[in-house]
Amino acid sequence: MDWEIGGRRFIRDVLEILPDIEIVAVTDTYVQESAPEEYTNIPYISPECIQKYEYDCIIVTPGNFYQEITSALLSKGVDRMKIKSLEEFQKGRKGFCCNICGSEIFAWEYIGEDYAIFQNKSIAGAGKRRGGCTVCGSYDRARFVYDIMKSFTDIFSGDVGRILHFAPESVIADKLKKIYGAQYVSADIMDGRADVVADITKLQFNNDQFDYIICNHVMEHVYEEEKAFSEIRRCLKPEGVFIFSTPICWLQKTYEDDNVTTSSDRIKYYSQEDHVRLYGNDIVDRIEKFGFDVKLLHCSEIKSEDEIKKFGLLKEDSVLLCKKS
Repeated sequence: MDWEIGGRRFIRDVLEILPDIEIVAVTDTYVQESAPEEYTNIPYISPECIQKYEYDCIIVTPGNFYQEITSALLSKGVDRMKIKSLEEFQKGRKGFCCNICGSEIFAWEYIGEDYAIFQNKSIAGAGKRRGGCTVCGSYDRARFVYDIMKSFTDIFSGDVGRILHFAPESVIADKLKKIYGAQYVSADIMDGRADVVADITKLQFNNDQFDYIICNHVMEHVYEEEKAFSEIRRCLKPEGVFIFSTPICWLQKTYEDDNVTTSSDRIKYYSQEDHVRLYGNDIVDRIEKFGFDVKLLHCSEIKSEDEIKKFGLLKEDSVLLCKKS
């Protein structure tokens, strides 16, 4: 093994997920000297010493050089049955599953940032954590929204009229677009990210246009929150459903301060440099004041511990299903 990206990830994952497995890196002195600091305590041997070392298997992590490395190992007398690709090693050890793409996962990829705020506050949907699907790229929060959409709405039935999706998660958008075609409209404030460019505080759509409006991890970026919710309510059909999620700190009420303006202060108080508030445990009351009846679906209340672990969900995550009141 050398210190290419696949090797680094393999070592990190094994040390965290299978800590009882002993790892020895096969590399040369030059590569060992350039190893990331967190791996400098791992024993290593040069390729010439393989025959002198006892091992159960050799994992070849660089997939694009698998055949070349395997040939070199065979020339040194290594038993072919002990040489495994990364996929072969992980097969049978995949304890996780992505509910969006259906892939079995050996380890979720790290996502998010590790800021100081997370040392004192638990914020569902934020922070550095294992939560990325290594196959489709979906995040934990998207997988929970998808689960809610599948289990508590008819949005994937094909019988819904029109759908508006803000800042679309591609893994969900692709499925809805395939089902609804032009009846599905994705929107974003930035050009090129969605079907249309739209300002959520001043939408170009007529009243009562959409059966579903989806808006995940957007409102925490929007200054004029009341205008945004008002526009969503206006564009939603009378019996339509607004699917909403955002990072939430359940330890406090929603916090926003007009004096928090710099990137460093926003990270300090809101957890991200482009956030303008941190939603809290008053979120249901807050949204109901904008003219919605709100049903809050909390992950730990509707999913078992085994399901949360298997599908890589966030225990404290929530999705809100909102209708016009």
